[in-house]
Amino acid sequence: MKNTPKSTSSTYKRIFCVFCAFSWLFFLAANSTLAYSGGTGEPNNPYQIADVNNLLQLGADVNNYNKFFILTADIDLA
Repeated sequence: MKNTPKSTSSTYKRIFCVFCAFSWLFFLAANSTLAYSGGTGEPNNPYQIADVNNLLQLGADVNNYNKFFILTADIDLA
């Protein structure tokens, strides 16, 4: 039985699929760090609350209630 090498296009398709998977993971990781106006929610890098939208985002996401936050601007709710 003769071994034939895999086609080049098949190899490129696999590389493309791996690239897409890593791109998607990078996108998800980037979006998780872009929460609020900055920060990661850690004690040395708290999430930054800079406006009403950030405050509303905090109120809507109970998963972040145990994180660290800092108010970076006066917010007028009137």
